[in-house]
Amino acid sequence: MQPPSHSHPGHILSIPAVQHRFHGTNSSVTGPSRLRFNPRSSPTDRTATYARHRNRALYAHALVLFNVVGIPLSQGVWLEKWYYEMSGRSLVVVGLGPGLQILGIFCAPFVVEYAYSYAYFRQRQFQRVFFFAASLVAVCVQIALHFLDHTANYIAVVLFQGPILGISLGTLCTISTLVLAGYYKNNIGLVGMMGWGAGFVGAVVYSAISRLDYAPGVTAGVLAGTLGVAGLMLKGVEGEGKDFGVVGKGLKGLRDVLKEKGTIPFTLGYILIFSAMFIYPLYTTLLLTHHNHNPSISTTSLLTLLTLATPAAILAPNPSILQHITPIPIFTLASILCGAFSLLPLYIPIPWLAVLCSAVYGIGLGAIIALHIKVISIFYAGKGGQQDIGGRVVVMMVVGGVSAFVGVLVTGVLVEGWRVGGRVAGGVAAGCLVGGGVLVGLAGWVRCGKL
Repeated sequence: MQPPSHSHPGHILSIPAVQHRFHGTNSSVTGPSRLRFNPRSSPTDRTATYARHRNRALYAHALVLFNVVGIPLSQGVWLEKWYYEMSGRSLVVVGLGPGLQILGIFCAPFVVEYAYSYAYFRQRQFQRVFFFAASLVAVCVQIALHFLDHTANYIAVVLFQGPILGISLGTLCTISTLVLAGYYKNNIGLVGMMGWGAGFVGAVVYSAISRLDYAPGVTAGVLAGTLGVAGLMLKGVEGEGKDFGVVGKGLKGLRDVLKEKGTIPFTLGYILIFSAMFIYPLYTTLLLTHHNHNPSISTTSLLTLLTLATPAAILAPNPSILQHITPIPIFTLASILCGAFSLLPLYIPIPWLAVLCSAVYGIGLGAIIALHIKVISIFYAGKGGQQDIGGRVVVMMVVGGVSAFVGVLVTGVLVEGWRVGGRVAGGVAAGCLVGGGVLVGLAGWVRCGKL
């Protein structure tokens, strides 16, 4: 049953295009395993309560992404700072922390989503316990980093900043995504486009905080405040989450998946894009300064990139835009633009050009991150549809995380390996973005037909 129409015109739940995205009132609210209501309450009150919980879950998800996106994309400031302060360590070693952090964020969903397939873990009280436990770990990591000397205890810093913080942030993101998806008929592709604008706002905020003397302590405070509020607002629909197509249950064998039309070029394109996507944000300040740009221009370029990624992440998944152009062409075009414009500042040291190219890269990056889950779900649904989309999304996220980690380390090797290593690394990253975008676009056209 669809949500009942309301007496006053223009109510959002009365719009047919919106109704099909949500559970009907009786189908997901009134059952014993769903949200509990006073049996004497009217259907209108129940619908209003359900909508209120759904909106709170959306706001909580945005607060989570504020940290999950913001913290790793602000690591470029730390990478430049530590590289110059620890002159005896190679750039590969310095890049281990950010690389492992990104790897942890993308790999955590593999375990969390599998556990979520069991009803025991879908109970609301356990969702909150896991959420607050992961939040506590993230805050404690920042407190530990505040007291650790990165020059004398760098191994401990890498462990805290890398896998421990990354896994905790990935766990938080997965929980909030799955809880929110329960309000949208478990539509991971739809929920995967929500809240990313808040993530890039967090990237701007944390990049500014990174310049402070007590940055880890301030970061711990911001983390505690935002995640605490998110945990209190997050209230899931109990019993949901069993239709995500969990890894190991609904997902076909790897060999069978690779035989499907267009899967190999799509996967290769995805690997190329994610291996290069984080290079420019992480290495911008270091490489631009190294190639005859003023340090202030490098900082301005990074902040411009992150600032313009915010509206791009909001507009790219907007329904009014997706009615005219589907996510795969947007994703493809954004990847190609990022690759084309990331290379120019390394060869032409003109300040305004560096800022302009960073602006274009930010617009493309916002679109890529906001649509990457939707692109996976559309591609694997194809023309006939699949029942294991959730499992495939999780596997592709692990592939993307490993690719990003390798890309960060390889960039460090290239930068230090040649006198013009920065330009070599930039050229490789640009080629990966352009080539990956072309492969994803072609694979989508082959599998899905007209895009």
